Amino acid sequence: LVGGNRQTLLATALGVFLLVMILRSLVLSARDRVVWQLQSRFVAEQRTRLVNRLAAARWSDLVTLDHAGVTSQLSGEIGRVSTATTQSFQIIVALALLIVQCALALLLAPGFGALILLLLAGIALPALARLDRIGTLGQFSSSGNAELLGAINQLLNGLKVALAQGMGPQFSGAFDRLQRRQLGFQREFSLGRARDQLLFGVASAVAVTLLVGIGIGLFNLSPAILITMIVIFTRVAGPIRSLQQALPQLFFTLPAYEAIVEMGTALAAARAEPATP
Repeated sequence: LVGGNRQTLLATALGVFLLVMILRSLVLSARDRVVWQLQSRFVAEQRTRLVNRLAAARWSDLVTLDHAGVTSQLSGEIGRVSTATTQSFQIIVALALLIVQCALALLLAPGFGALILLLLAGIALPALARLDRIGTLGQFSSSGNAELLGAINQLLNGLKVALAQGMGPQFSGAFDRLQRRQLGFQREFSLGRARDQLLFGVASAVAVTLLVGIGIGLFNLSPAILITMIVIFTRVAGPIRSLQQALPQLFFTLPAYEAIVEMGTALAAARAEPATP
């Protein structure tokens, strides 16, 4: 389009590159603003809804309510809901990229592309198999946070009596046991994620090596197609890595949202009767 002059071609290519990078930066900036607005508004709406239902509930139901659990959900657990929202956005983006890149791989070389998809699925399978256990750890973590806050509130409410009766060491021991149990849940989750990432890195390297050998020896691909497929493999591995990291985090934090919804539903059922004029 610009002719055969090398300087004109270089200037045009650099100009197009510059425009594309500026456009990319603008798109990323707009995306970050939209994601922040969606995330912050969603979390604020959940917190406001729970507070409104607390204010509208009957006193007889509020007396029996677990105050430590409410405090935990309005403080720490709502932060986990924010994390879950972020992970949900990452999963949506990763799935969209994965679909486009897999379709491109199958279009360029159907057989070789299918082999790539099978290898990637095998790499991601160990992490996906642990999602049920991760969800259970998330439930334990949510209940553990409420128990820790309950123990602190119990000490503060009866601090004078506890100190007078020399019960400080007993409280400290009980709190330490709760905290160590909570750290155990988080430790199992973190070590599992680290192990999955290590296996993904090693398996990806092995898969690339196999793909080069199989592509040349079995499929007899041309160097151009082979290099393109390897590039696509590395690009597909990125969304799969994102899914491998975001899905466990989502399952770990999802129980916090479920607990908030459950408490909100219970408070809505305990709505106070309107005052008679």
